[in-house]
Amino acid sequence: MRREKALRDDFANTVRDGRVAKGWDQRELAKRMAERVNIVQHTEGGKRPSDGVIKKFERILNIKLLIEREAEEERDVNKTSDRSMTMADFYERAKKDL
Repeated sequence: MRREKALRDDFANTVRDGRVAKGWDQRELAKRMAERVNIVQHTEGGKRPSDGVIKKFERILNIKLLIEREAEEERDVNKTSDRSMTMADFYERAKKDL
């Protein structure tokens, strides 16, 4: 069974808790990461950062944000509109993932 890494659901809280445990404010963390403070603010607000930024958070805060997941596990599907996903949407998404 194939495994893949996925961003943990509670990444925003994990980053915030890791930062607070070090006694840093958002500006200090951003400085140590060589990133803009708004990257830290957006991440702690729940916006997914880039993979490169995720690795910086993991290394500098000594936390784990990417976790192993089974490939067959149910995944959240990004909606492009307010309508529900249809079987046709699911089929098209599955074709793209191949």
